[in-house]
Amino acid sequence: MYIFWRLVAKLNVILYFGKIEINGEENIPKGDAPFIYAVNHQAAFMDAVILGTLSPFPVYYLTRSDVFKPATQWILSSFNMIPIYRIRDGFSSLTKNEAIFETIKDLLLQDKRILIFPEGNHHHTHYLRTVSKGVSRIAFNSQLVNEKDITVVPVGLNYFSHTRSSRKLILNYGKPIRVRDYMPNEGNPGPRDLNQFRVTVSEAIKENLVLPTDEDYDNRKNVFDRKNEKLSFQEIRKLANSGSQFEKPSHSGFAKIISWILLIPNLPAFLFYYWVEKNKISQIAFISSIKLAFGMFIFPIWLLTSFLITAFICNWSIAWMVFAVQLFSFLIRRYIVRYA
Repeated sequence: MYIFWRLVAKLNVILYFGKIEINGEENIPKGDAPFIYAVNHQAAFMDAVILGTLSPFPVYYLTRSDVFKPATQWILSSFNMIPIYRIRDGFSSLTKNEAIFETIKDLLLQDKRILIFPEGNHHHTHYLRTVSKGVSRIAFNSQLVNEKDITVVPVGLNYFSHTRSSRKLILNYGKPIRVRDYMPNEGNPGPRDLNQFRVTVSEAIKENLVLPTDEDYDNRKNVFDRKNEKLSFQEIRKLANSGSQFEKPSHSGFAKIISWILLIPNLPAFLFYYWVEKNKISQIAFISSIKLAFGMFIFPIWLLTSFLITAFICNWSIAWMVFAVQLFSFLIRRYIVRYA
């Protein structure tokens, strides 16, 4: 199931983004080395899917526990997702994390790879927020029982826009941090050790972000303009830190009209999506995740259903013609909306 869904998700990730720049793949530990990805968290489930599909190794994810509903648990489990409990889930639920930490220890002992969002939650910002000590605790506790060296690989996800398709994504893998180097020679790690490692991980993630901090954020976030997508990570990071004043990205009214026209062949499917977006999505950070789910599940079902109905009412030739129009209008619209 994981292999199948990984391939489906990877195809949708590639289709969703116009260009994907990946840097630092040589920093990913090779062979059977156990390690932890520590990633900034900007776009809810999209962040996890990107790492899970583009990473050269299968990944186990720590995921907020409240999404594990009876109707979704089977699919989340097939994605290698593991529930993690937060204070908002109730103080009594936090005790369940002890079992989760033991599960992570066992996975690392089996040379698996774990994905952690050390900020603890997502937010629609390009900069890194405060990193919690959770990543330190997980890394140290796992290293105590593991003869192999565990490393933490800092990762930076830099979206030009995760809410609009066909925009650029920059994925950076930083140099791995050897956990054993930050542990005391004798005894268990104390608060100072945990905090030192937390700061180290935080600074390493920042090195892989275009905007590591919120300094002059309202101006500097405009560096993620379409015209700058041709720049490499180092070039756009240098531009963002040049002290320049950036104009807000422009939008084309004509492109917006065309994008609406291209909706017509798939109007029922898109009306369903817009209903979900309006009534079920409370945070911008979830938009790309819902769009990804739409591309993976709803749109293929819609294409298959309309194809069979058209074939039944008319004939197979017309059904294939309608299918081609629906598919190509969807793919063309994917590019047009980057300007809308």
